[in-house]
Amino acid sequence: MGLSKIKFNNEDMPFTATLDFGKGEVLTKNQTEGGHTIVQMIRKDILSLKVGTTCLYSQLQRYAYYSNLDSFTVSALDPLTNTVITRTVKMYNFAYSLLKDSQDLVDTTQKGVYKVSFTLEEF
Repeated sequence: MGLSKIKFNNEDMPFTATLDFGKGEVLTKNQTEGGHTIVQMIRKDILSLKVGTTCLYSQLQRYAYYSNLDSFTVSALDPLTNTVITRTVKMYNFAYSLLKDSQDLVDTTQKGVYKVSFTLEEF
């Protein structure tokens, strides 16, 4: 699996143009009666992937399918550890647009080339 190769529910997805890794944490903050703020870390290393790519219509349909799921697994190569990580995620901010005049570049069944972007957030 290369740096930009990802799998959704063990299904190979096309190589992405961009795959930005982010890791965060889940925190809770509470105010005491004395006015002090208590911060408690619930969990570290929450995965966030920002994906940008171009694809044909048939692959756009696959991305749209996953955007409607409540959750699915994603596998990707973490460039820092050089290990494949698999996490349960949800897709957010799914957006796509037809590249100008691309409908003439491919056959009519593909309906053009699309620019796609979305974020995968672990929960």
